[in-house]
Amino acid sequence: MKSCLIVGSDRIGAAGRVLQNIYGVTEIVHWNGRRARPPTCLPKGVCLVIVVVGYVNHNYARRIKKLTNKADIPITYVSRGLSGLKMSV
Repeated sequence: MKSCLIVGSDRIGAAGRVLQNIYGVTEIVHWNGRRARPPTCLPKGVCLVIVVVGYVNHNYARRIKKLTNKADIPITYVSRGLSGLKMSV
């Protein structure tokens, strides 16, 4: 089972269908990026991280980048939504 972490944005809408078509993702974990503190670890089993940078502050994005580098998980940055994801593939 492939799972994906989406960081940022309030709603993920049709992300499941788009990610299933592009990457074969079966499960989506969503963090809206409004936490008071940046996370200290990533969820288990995540094989891809997508950061919607229009909805995440710099410190939060920097922390996500460190965690993905440490875990050797690919990370993709999109500006405002999944339309940017389609272009980055």
